[in-house]
Amino acid sequence: MLITQQMVDELLKKIKKTFPNFIAGVLSDENGFPIASKIPKKLKIDEDFFALAATDVRIANDFMDFSKYIKVVKEIGKKEKIKLLVLLKKSAKYSHKFKQLNEILSKQSLF
Repeated sequence: MLITQQMVDELLKKIKKTFPNFIAGVLSDENGFPIASKIPKKLKIDEDFFALAATDVRIANDFMDFSKYIKVVKEIGKKEKIKLLVLLKKSAKYSHKFKQLNEILSKQSLF
């Protein structure tokens, strides 16, 4: 199955709807190569380093400062070889929504 940007955008849109404090998101393969992302231009994050952060946060922390954000990393897909990294503004207000995130990811059919 061919995955389109629109399909990935729909997945990220559901996540953003669940977390109003959503800042950015990236999907990467098991080696840290980007598949798709949603990064606002004002954030000035390089997509390649952002995707790498989904697979190896230690390396990515050398290149980017994530201290202002909550990083959520999830393995998704049937073989869990796809990594999702979502950046959220720090806020305890939406911490109860992680169960909904898990439901969204378990129901996605892209991977």
